Amino acid sequence: MDDHRSIPYFESNLAALSTIGLWLTGVGVYAILITRFSALHTIPVVASVACAVANGLSYHAFWTSSFGVNKAVASGFADVFWPTQEISLSFYSYQILSCTLTGRDRSAYRCGFWVCLLALVAVRVAILVLRTVEILHEPDFKSLIGFLHVGYFALLAVLETCSSWLLIRFFLNAHGMAPAGSRTLYLFKFLLRSTELRVSALSVIGITRATAYPFQIAEHLVVNIPNQIDRFAYTLECLFPVILM
Repeated sequence: MDDHRSIPYFESNLAALSTIGLWLTGVGVYAILITRFSALHTIPVVASVACAVANGLSYHAFWTSSFGVNKAVASGFADVFWPTQEISLSFYSYQILSCTLTGRDRSAYRCGFWVCLLALVAVRVAILVLRTVEILHEPDFKSLIGFLHVGYFALLAVLETCSSWLLIRFFLNAHGMAPAGSRTLYLFKFLLRSTELRVSALSVIGITRATAYPFQIAEHLVVNIPNQIDRFAYTLECLFPVILM
């Protein structure tokens, strides 16, 4: 057994990330109970549940002595919950823009969003299949899986950046049309600043991961500086539901 496989669960970084997801799930449910249920409230809860499950399953698959079918099943479900966590956060902007955009702008945005979403799902399915085959039959697909991850993070960064730009543009236009000195003006000013914080933070996280991942492949190392940057960005992503609540 490799040394890293002997690390107890709560001594691993995956346990810390899974605990963050579990805690934020409870906070998200509590926030719904004391306010009201809405589609926007479900987004941080779904992302947090997926974070907790994905990291827990990843530990079972890659940091324990599990092998064969058990390892493949744990890895496969982890590859389902990771994109659930990451893609669900993009629905925050989608929910708002679907209600605020009108006419051709809304149709174009919805079409582009779902095309990008289907591409993301297709890439993640390919990663899941290749990783499962690699575990069960031991061919070396690491480089191919790595390049698929680059495409996945690049698509995610594009989706988040476009949504952020449209959302900020909408609130800027609404702020500009509000009467000077009115309560509406201050409301849109508050919405603009809070939305800028939320969507720009998510966009930066997506761009960081898309930028860091190719360098991990180039060096063919499990742990290097780009890997650490990617882990840092992913940790911020796990914490991101806090600012959606």
